[in-house]
Amino acid sequence: MESIRVLSIDDSPLGKVSLHGLKTVSSSNLNPLLGEAEAGKKPDSSSSALTLRLPNRGGSGKNVLCTGVVSNGEKIEGIIGFRVEKDGNDATEKTINAIKNSRFGRQVRAIIMHSVTLAGLNILDVKRISGELKIPIICVTKEKPKEGEIEKAIGKVFGKRTAERKLELLRNAGSFHKTKNFHFQIYGITEKEANGILNQWKGYPEPLRIAHLIGSAMVKGESKGRA
Repeated sequence: MESIRVLSIDDSPLGKVSLHGLKTVSSSNLNPLLGEAEAGKKPDSSSSALTLRLPNRGGSGKNVLCTGVVSNGEKIEGIIGFRVEKDGNDATEKTINAIKNSRFGRQVRAIIMHSVTLAGLNILDVKRISGELKIPIICVTKEKPKEGEIEKAIGKVFGKRTAERKLELLRNAGSFHKTKNFHFQIYGITEKEANGILNQWKGYPEPLRIAHLIGSAMVKGESKGRA
């Protein structure tokens, strides 16, 4: 399949919630990424991928920096950045605005995300994002969450009304599909079409791996561990 312009969204270890201890980790040393940084020529009419990585910003851990890697196949075309609130409710709106306001937005043909949860339990509304941007979404995770694990965490952290809304957003992401290397959920696209996009990489999507390295470097000063 010909490579297409995809937006892949990922969060760093510091942007995740511990589902067992129901605690989040923050960083007191973060170099902020502001605006857009060009990493290649101006994108052409062909398709690309945008990968977003989400490390925490500041000691309070409430502002999570999202970095986006725009790629077309194996070629990186640029980087964008925006921030969301950890365990908040603004990830959907911030994601939509970041893409709409980016010079890459009109060329993105699909979104690849590292799961439907960002910045802890700030859950994305895949239905709204796909509908407003008119592009499909693929949510990728190396390991499928244990049944009921995220739901249990939501129930303990949030009040009834907020928890019900977040659970509804989780359900909107649909059931999991499986490949040899990872699991994924889809919205606005068939499983066959999603596999066609994901198969342009030999295993785990390379844009997500690069985003992981960027997020780790933004928080720790350098990338560490395996991506």
